[in-house]
Amino acid sequence: MVPLPLYIAHFQPNSLAGWTDFRQETAVALGYGADSTLWTANESSEINRAIQETYRYIQQAALWSWKRARGTLTTVDGTATYTMPADFGSIMGDITYAADAGFTWIKITSALEIRKRNQQSSSTAQPWLYATQWAAQVAGSNQRQEIVLYPTPDDAYTLTYEYAVLMGPLSETNPYPLGGPNTSQLMIEGCRAVGEKMKNGQRGDYWSVFELSLAAASMLDRSTLTERTVGSMGDPDGRWTNYGVRSTSGSTYSGIG
Repeated sequence: MVPLPLYIAHFQPNSLAGWTDFRQETAVALGYGADSTLWTANESSEINRAIQETYRYIQQAALWSWKRARGTLTTVDGTATYTMPADFGSIMGDITYAADAGFTWIKITSALEIRKRNQQSSSTAQPWLYATQWAAQVAGSNQRQEIVLYPTPDDAYTLTYEYAVLMGPLSETNPYPLGGPNTSQLMIEGCRAVGEKMKNGQRGDYWSVFELSLAAASMLDRSTLTERTVGSMGDPDGRWTNYGVRSTSGSTYSGIG
């Protein structure tokens, strides 16, 4: 077997494979051939199921950087609750104001805590706490999440947050996986592996290649997942904070307030 560091050096694909490529690779592994005009309806359905299984397997294999996205929200004076995007999973970390705004960042709490604080004082101001909660489901639609801010905004503020992305299935109209060429290469390896497993009822040689590809891609991707802080010291409400910075080489105290 090729040593992982050497494999990583070569795991940098430049081409972007998509839905048609994934179907062909899966079909060949299943023994149906690469000519889609010869596939039966049942074979085509089985190919599609294998592709979705492959994509789910890749998504769950690591905390990928490409499963994070940046979102923005502009508040409305007097409005505390906002519906999040359809692909929203959860906010990762603090929420920030626009550059040079001069405000503290917005820290997470619970919806219950915000209700308690509003019980004591429901005045408007610059928000410094947030919570997420599930909104009531609309008939015929997926349930969405919403964010609640405290205090209720007293002006229009531009807020930026990082969130975990909920990904939909691949299809002819959504042909490319998140993560660019590296994920596309993983999909190629995975489609072969899953197709082979479905055909033979057990994992085979393709699966070993797929696992090596996953390990290499995960190691490359981890370098982009540096967490900014290791903890904080501040007042009980968290409205000012000193924090330490975490990097791949260790942790240091920044002394930033």
